[in-house]
Order: sequence, then structure tokens, then C-alpha cells
Amino acid sequence: MNALNQKQLRFRLGEMYLTEGYEGFSRHSDVAYGMDFPKPIIEVFPTFRPLDIPFNNGTEIETRIGLALSWIDAAYMDASPIHRIGFLFTALEAILGDSSEGLKAPALVFYRTALGHIVRGHFPDPNRLYYLYDRVRSYATHGEPTPDVSEDDVSYLNWNIRETLLDLVSFSRERNLTSRKKVRQELLRDGVDQLTLDFLRSHGPQEWWGEWSPGPPQRKSQREQELAAKVESLETELDMLKEQRTPQQQSSTTIQEPGA
Repeated sequence: MNALNQKQLRFRLGEMYLTEGYEGFSRHSDVAYGMDFPKPIIEVFPTFRPLDIPFNNGTEIETRIGLALSWIDAAYMDASPIHRIGFLFTALEAILGDSSEGLKAPALVFYRTALGHIVRGHFPDPNRLYYLYDRVRSYATHGEPTPDVSEDDVSYLNWNIRETLLDLVSFSRERNLTSRKKVRQELLRDGVDQLTLDFLRSHGPQEWWGEWSPGPPQRKSQREQELAAKVESLETELDMLKEQRTPQQQSSTTIQEPGA
């Protein structure tokens, strides 16, 4: 019907229930309660400070922070836990991601862990964050069946990303960092990179961190590149020779067992 739109067709279980002789209600976990403030919010919560992020003409990192906030807002508005996790990780990629570093999960978790250690003085738990990105977000993005996701998983990730955002604002302003690249570079200074990597390797599975290191993938030497090109050329010639063999030659080929 033309009078309806997609937003009007979003339904979920109601809060009231009725059985034989019994009735009651169960509030949704994300229910919103109205609040009246008799004073300005800054007086009700003295420690409350709004983020003064400019909407326009800010630095590159401030622009990315604003973009991350929009993805966090999108996560609040979506009903699907899988979609919300995807939006929240997109927010994390907006502020700490780097497309040149190959696998995204280890890089994002590494920089988030290093940032938490510098700003708050302790390492945040990296394993749940890695799992949600590697097994939920990546699987969903590539059309693979995803594990079950609970509201607790979404709440944890939402809290984690928001804390990362606050840490980034504090870190970038304290050190006058104006771009995402400079933030990552600063997180690799003064031995923080090795300290963080040692922590991750001692608290996470070997397959996650054993061979991984921060920074862009190391380029092969000139000699390695030449050898790789020769190998590729020889493989191409071998494939061509196989295609040129006659059916009689192919049928007469025998395979000897080792040691025969």
C-alpha cells in the first residue's frame, strides 16, 4: 500500500502478556524512560562534559570522529544485533582503521588495546573484541552463517567503541594529533607497540598474534621479487606445455611410486 512505508512495518513482541488466569508485562531491555531535569544537565551531572567536535572545518581526525558518531547512532536505530555490530565496527574502523595493513581484525584490536593502555593505564580485554570482528562481523559481511549474537554482546561492543572514542578524543588533543595516520604512528612509539604485542600474544590464541606485527606488510626485497617473477614465469610455461600435449602422450604417462 502506498500509505505504508518500511519503517511502519517493523514489529516485535509486545510487553504485555496474558495466559489463563494470569496477566503481566515484561519491559524490553532497551526501553527508554522519560526524565525531567529541574536544572541544566551540567548542574545535575557536574562531571558531564559534551564532546565539542566541530561539524565542519575540523581536522581530519575530528571529521572521522563525527563519522564514527553517525555510525554509532545508526547502530542504536537498527533492530538487528548483527547489523548493529556491523555499524559499531564501522565506527571503530573510521577512527583507527587502515586499509593498507592487510587483515583488519588484528590491526583494529591492536590499536584499540594500545590506546586504552596509554590513556587509562591498563589493557582492555582484546579477545571478545577480536572474536566479534573475526567471527561475526566478517562472516556476516562475506555472506557466511554467523554465530548467535546476544544483546549482551551488542551492549559490550557499544560500550567498548564509545570508550575508544572518548580515549581517542583525549589522546589526539593531548598530543595535538590531527589525522588518523598520526594517531596510529604515535601508538607505535616509545616501545608501546612491543609492550602491546607482548600482552596480546600472552593473552590470546597463537594463530591470532603469532606471526602478526603492526604496520603495513613488509615489502619483498628486489631479489625476492625477481625470484617470485621467475617462479611465476616457469609455472606459466609448464601450464602451456601441459596444454600442448597430445591425448596419446597424456594417456601413456605413468606415475611411479616412490622408491620404484
